[in-house]
Amino acid sequence: MFSIWRLEKERHLGETFRGKSSLQADGRWHHMGTQVAYASEHPCIAVLEKLAWLGSYDVARSSNYLLIPRRLDPDKHLERVEEEDLPEDWDAFPHRDAIRDIGTDWFNEERSPILGVPSAVLPLAKNVLTNPFHPEFHDLERRGPSLSPGRGVSLIGSTLPVKKSSPNPLE
Repeated sequence: MFSIWRLEKERHLGETFRGKSSLQADGRWHHMGTQVAYASEHPCIAVLEKLAWLGSYDVARSSNYLLIPRRLDPDKHLERVEEEDLPEDWDAFPHRDAIRDIGTDWFNEERSPILGVPSAVLPLAKNVLTNPFHPEFHDLERRGPSLSPGRGVSLIGSTLPVKKSSPNPLE
């Protein structure tokens, strides 16, 4: 078992991992209209990706973001895309349709609830796409930090909840 992490605005907590913004815009790994949500293998990568996407630390500080974890069994829930299997320009901007096809095809074929992909910001790290409509998506465990407002440490001008029973949120 391991965790994936999504950085979500506090006001959207009820829609975490629903992927509604992917309906309105293309992403690196999906075509517009493919309802996926992006997350990361580590909370620090989730923050780094959000800062890269927002383009401004000041914008990030003006919003209340929380880290939301989900735990999964990689053997059961995860399909992986390895960087060595991708075209050389997979991380180019603007994003290539061939790369968008990878995530869109995975979603449409319902091959797994989670697709692991390399991070274009930090290729040593992994991001994930989640398919909230996959039949096994609800098997992912909602474990880790409590979402109680005001309980935790500061994160990009917001509150990062901390589960006191475990010093390591990845356990």
